[in-house]
Amino acid sequence: MNRRVDHHIRDAITEIERFLFDAYHLQDMLQVAIENIAKLAHADQCELIIASPNISFPITQDNLFQIQSITLEGALAFTDLDKMKIWLNNTKQTHLPYVLQAPLPNIHARLILAAENSTSLCVLPVVTNDKLHGIFLLTKSQSPFDEKLVSKVMPVLNAVNYVLKTALETGQYIIGVDTHFLERDYLNSLLASSPIATIICDLDKKINLINPTAIIMFGSKNSIASDFIGTNIERFLPNFESILHSSYCRDIEAEKPEGAVRLWNDQRALRSDSNEFLIDFSIFQHACSKGHFITLQIQDSSTLNEQRQKIQDTSQQLSALTDLAPVAIVNIDTFWNCTYSNDRWHDFTGLSKEETKQQSWINGIHREDIEQLLHSLRLTLKTGEDFKGEVRLVNDYGAITWTDFNARVLFDETGVVTGFLATFQDITVRIENEARLNQIARFDELTGLTNRSFFQQHLDDAFSHSMKTGVTLTLIFLDLDGFKDINDTQGHDVGDLLLKQVAERLINRLSEADIVARFGGDEFVILLDYSSPQYCERNDESLRHLAEVLVRAISRPFTLGELEIFTTVSLGIANGNAKNCTPKQLLKHADIALYSAKNEGKNNFQFFNLDLDTRSRDRVELTNLLRTASRNKQLELKFQPIADVQSKQVIACECLLRVKDEEDNYLPLTAVIPILEETGLIIEVGEWVIEETCKNLSKWQTQGIFPEGGFISFNASPKQLLDVNLPVHINDCCQKYGVEPSMLVMEITESVIIDKPQKVASVLHSLSRQGVKFALDDFGTGFSSLSYLQKYPFDFIKIDRSFVEDILVDENDEKITLAIISLAKSLGIKVTAEGVTSQACLDKLEAFGANHYQGYFLGKPLEEARLLALFNTANTETTKFVREC
Repeated sequence: MNRRVDHHIRDAITEIERFLFDAYHLQDMLQVAIENIAKLAHADQCELIIASPNISFPITQDNLFQIQSITLEGALAFTDLDKMKIWLNNTKQTHLPYVLQAPLPNIHARLILAAENSTSLCVLPVVTNDKLHGIFLLTKSQSPFDEKLVSKVMPVLNAVNYVLKTALETGQYIIGVDTHFLERDYLNSLLASSPIATIICDLDKKINLINPTAIIMFGSKNSIASDFIGTNIERFLPNFESILHSSYCRDIEAEKPEGAVRLWNDQRALRSDSNEFLIDFSIFQHACSKGHFITLQIQDSSTLNEQRQKIQDTSQQLSALTDLAPVAIVNIDTFWNCTYSNDRWHDFTGLSKEETKQQSWINGIHREDIEQLLHSLRLTLKTGEDFKGEVRLVNDYGAITWTDFNARVLFDETGVVTGFLATFQDITVRIENEARLNQIARFDELTGLTNRSFFQQHLDDAFSHSMKTGVTLTLIFLDLDGFKDINDTQGHDVGDLLLKQVAERLINRLSEADIVARFGGDEFVILLDYSSPQYCERNDESLRHLAEVLVRAISRPFTLGELEIFTTVSLGIANGNAKNCTPKQLLKHADIALYSAKNEGKNNFQFFNLDLDTRSRDRVELTNLLRTASRNKQLELKFQPIADVQSKQVIACECLLRVKDEEDNYLPLTAVIPILEETGLIIEVGEWVIEETCKNLSKWQTQGIFPEGGFISFNASPKQLLDVNLPVHINDCCQKYGVEPSMLVMEITESVIIDKPQKVASVLHSLSRQGVKFALDDFGTGFSSLSYLQKYPFDFIKIDRSFVEDILVDENDEKITLAIISLAKSLGIKVTAEGVTSQACLDKLEAFGANHYQGYFLGKPLEEARLLALFNTANTETTKFVREC
């Protein structure tokens, strides 16, 4: 719309609004409307079909046959009123404006005289409060109406609706006013400013007229005009006389004509309930045929100021909220023009406010999404229902922002759709994460290999193929040897680099059709190509050759930054098809073969066979036995005596776990302990050992058998020390059996500390505060870091038997033993020597200053009865008694 047309529209609205509240000149107002609408539309003819003046508005079934027409000044009517009555009685479209182009539909052509000369028809209904008051009909005979005609004349038509509505309601507000007032344009112009409270007084200061706004301002909820008519204005404006006098004096001094307006701000006023408030008002005098009158136009300044401030605050808040909102916002009307956009929209699209105006906002939508989006929005505007979806926004540089799009349809007070408000929430991160999750769902993030779940799909597909063709599938399970040690000593970053290079070496030595997957940790699985004959027919020899290639490839050194890392791999190989096994069983067979390769010394491969399956079954049976061993009383303790080096008195013992099978045969601990550790049963069994230890100690003390100042020790596994319930369990057992924690010695190895040093330290210090003592077992066989003795609360060091047994024949073992004892003495730690087998060895340890000793020279692990007998044996007879046992 150009500026010239816009100027014409404003002039037309101004002319029409002159008739606000004027119920006596509606005919003139409608004539002005006809002239202006015809001018704006460039119409050849314009006619208004409206209810007759002598009947009430609106047009209904009752007055349908009493309608008349108003035409352009000097023009002839072109509407067939009889046909119009029939159309109004039957059509349902009279409330909506529209334009029709030639050839006109028959139903409309019949309404117009000489319709064959019309190329275009425009129908503009006059509707207020959903009631029809009339219809403007416009025609053209040379060219069609502009496509945007309706939007062009709608502001003028809305002005007609508004003036018509307000003018018809004017009369009911005029109470107690002489007829001559109603005949004056003065009263009409006064009422046109209805948001302003208006009061008219005579020279006796009696109220003659008061409008609704003033009644609300000065009265109560139920006040009416008659409550005020005849009342002295000073009842409500105590300073009225002085203000009037001051205003009159100013008029004389300024030599201004009577009636000049004076504005008085923040004046004191009273309501009907005598409550005070401040007002702004203008006061002027005027004369008419029946006398002089004083007019006041009043505003509640306090309320006005509050409203202004609230409006300003609300506007600022809304502006700030929309601009600071984390979503882009645009307001689009029904002609697809953007009427509002916030800062985030401009951030997302790179479009300026000027570039977003009108229909250019569409340039911010990704071109691949525009067609579908506009289609969805058309349906939204048609149905009035909200729309949600995902839309891509794009800026000039091609940067894409994925958004969650929401469109809310907007309606005016009559329920007509005016457009929609759209929000765009940035979901780019979510979309990227979903793509990433999809990648993660199929491939290992570190190595890029197929992951476990996706490999399982491949394996299922392979078995489906095997079911149809009978082809044999080959699965290879791989596991790096000693990977945990590399992770622990070099760090996880180095471990990750190693895994990536292992994956690369595997891929480089396999066919593209072979599927390589990382199962987790340092485990890899290979499914050899089952669709190509050259791979399907591989025999054991060819598979052996492939396995050797893979073992050699992994055994070569890995260069990781400045580090050179060596590792090896163990492989398990299994064959099967859909007739003799399932995917799960084939994986299990390969895993059993891998376990066998590990047991055979690692860095090798094993094929699955029935013998391995049998051993695996035995392992499962042993696991099941251990799960019920405590309940079935298949666990017991043996006790190895510990004696004082100086007195040779047995003062303590070490509790040793033993497990029996169903036939009461002892199972080898080398088979039992690994399973307990792997299954987590070591926690349950360890708790049983602690409770039995406390129970025995309590019993021996009650019987007066246990040596005074003695102690009893037990071994703790790595998993036990990582169990947060361990301190609680030991404390509960001590309280339950009345045992002093200081008589308990927990033996741990340094490998336990290496795994989780901080967590182990926390547990040890917690137990130490309870009074429990600690012994560092097998000292000298590992790293034997001196920092252990500084950071952890050790009370004893146990020298490993490998040093003690050869102390008489190996000079290095002798020196190491002496060094350990000297170090312990300097730190205030007692030393227990393990593996003492002779008197000469014991004499040497006594000379070095060892505190305690144990070993076959003193005695093997004993049952409870023999240990108790040993406690009761005199010192001089101890050695002889133990040997006899």
